[in-house]
Amino acid sequence: NSLFPNPSNDMIDVSLNQFVEGELRITDITGREVYVEKINSDNVRVNVSTLLVGYYNLSIVSGTKTIHSKMMIAR
Repeated sequence: NSLFPNPSNDMIDVSLNQFVEGELRITDITGREVYVEKINSDNVRVNVSTLLVGYYNLSIVSGTKTIHSKMMIAR
């Protein structure tokens, strides 16, 4: 699984090792959910231009499996 570019300022691409049916969630460092999208793919493009500069956690949730990644927004 990969997340690029990281740091990002407007769009991120999430490339997964396999097809996933579930949710992509982004939370800030306080745990507040700032973005949620249902996914049915092995590649996802997310517009993060509305997120404030800082560090975030990106989670892919599918059934009982969760994949976590850290990301940074910089401008």
